[in-house]
Amino acid sequence: YMRALDGFQRAGDRWYTAMSHNNIGSVHLTQKRLNDARTRFQEAFDGFTAVKDTAWMANTANNLANVFRAEGLLDSAYTYYARAADALERIGDREHAASARYNQGNVRLDQDRSADALSLLMRAEELLTGVEDDQTWSMIHVEKGAALARLKRFDEAEQEMRTALRMAAQGGFKKERADAHENLSDLFERMGRADSALVHLKSFRQWSDSVFTDENNALIADLQERYES
Repeated sequence: YMRALDGFQRAGDRWYTAMSHNNIGSVHLTQKRLNDARTRFQEAFDGFTAVKDTAWMANTANNLANVFRAEGLLDSAYTYYARAADALERIGDREHAASARYNQGNVRLDQDRSADALSLLMRAEELLTGVEDDQTWSMIHVEKGAALARLKRFDEAEQEMRTALRMAAQGGFKKERADAHENLSDLFERMGRADSALVHLKSFRQWSDSVFTDENNALIADLQERYES
């Protein structure tokens, strides 16, 4: 990637220069070198903005937001998720715009701004209308449920979370299934239903262990493949 970057810079190719910065930033992010990742993604964002490539500007804005979120800089993360979502809505990319609005809502939940979170998650639903993506739908439903629970709208929250759980179970999405059980456990604890909270807490731990095992097996397989090659 560094060689490619050098070549594109020499050639004066601004689009491929920006793309090279984005690729290098992705490597840094994978290796948790957040400062380096942020620098590269910012270069990519500026480059795609300069050449007026809205789709890739939005993509790198989302990448920058992910870095800021990992650093705990939630206001900055929110700002860049918003830039990504606004840009994607302008060009009619509703599916990716929905993901960006979902991320905005998730940040607002982290900031205990539940009403704002709910509004953003509802916008994500609107954008995703007609799209058959049960995994993303499950994620939105569980986060909507979490926002509603914090707003003490418990019946609506339970309905959202059970919808999320059903979709995750039908689709075989283990992480989303674990998330739904965790949020249902929290909901029932808020409602004073200790027995139900315990049932879902046990299910959450079961599915979390399964996700952890899958991730470890994938890592071992990857390391083995590298060793054998």
